Amino acid sequence: QRISVLLPDQIPDWAAIWLSAIILLLLGALATSYRLHSTNRKLRATQATLLESEERFRALSDSSFGGIIIHEKGIILECNKGLTEMTGFSHEELIGMNGFDLITPDPLNIVLSNIRKGYEKGYEVLGVRKDGSKYDLAIRGKNVHYKGREVRVIEFRDISERKQAERLVVESEKRLRLAMRSAKQASFDMDLRTGHSAASPEIAQMLGHSPEEYQPTIQGWIDSIHPEDRSKVEAIFTDMLENDQAYEASYRRRKKDGSWIWITSFAQVTQRDE
Repeated sequence: QRISVLLPDQIPDWAAIWLSAIILLLLGALATSYRLHSTNRKLRATQATLLESEERFRALSDSSFGGIIIHEKGIILECNKGLTEMTGFSHEELIGMNGFDLITPDPLNIVLSNIRKGYEKGYEVLGVRKDGSKYDLAIRGKNVHYKGREVRVIEFRDISERKQAERLVVESEKRLRLAMRSAKQASFDMDLRTGHSAASPEIAQMLGHSPEEYQPTIQGWIDSIHPEDRSKVEAIFTDMLENDQAYEASYRRRKKDGSWIWITSFAQVTQRDE
């Protein structure tokens, strides 16, 4: 049995053409395969980077003391654990939820306006929990790019305790004012460093002034003391400043109409600059 071998110069033209075409196709396939492999490698690297970024975001947002959401036109795309704890909704319930349902309807126009303007300062609204209860809420937002689109990141802060403390202070001041008015008492504070003074409305009324026209100043207080009492009061006042001693002094002060009224003052330094 014989095997015939065709030398290059013996290959027919049509076969050479086909052979060249096949070689070109193989080379093209190899080049395409290499490009696909390179592209896939870049895609995997990009996906890994995105995953790492999302994990960092999750770690940072979950360590926040407040709630954080990412929303697009109100629809929540992502949120942290703090928001679930604050609102009572689960993470699964919050994703895809309308974020505007987490606040009362009253400030909605303000919220929408702030979103359109890209407003980034904090402001206060009333929040709504899953059980329908309302709570004092401070929110702050910023427009950012997220996964190729513009969204808004919102931070939620439950300020119920702070607002309750503020309401208690206001209520306490109201009760103190009522008690002082009933007892014909008043308060007068001085900042000896700046010279600024503040007085309760009762002291203005006591001296025959309206609260609007009465301007409390240290010099005005001294000038209104009866000349016969002034040196005694100034000596007691100086001793209080030098020795941090509370003082009590009775003296006469001039009223708006020029008459004199006896006043007993109790005073003490409450704070000093170091």
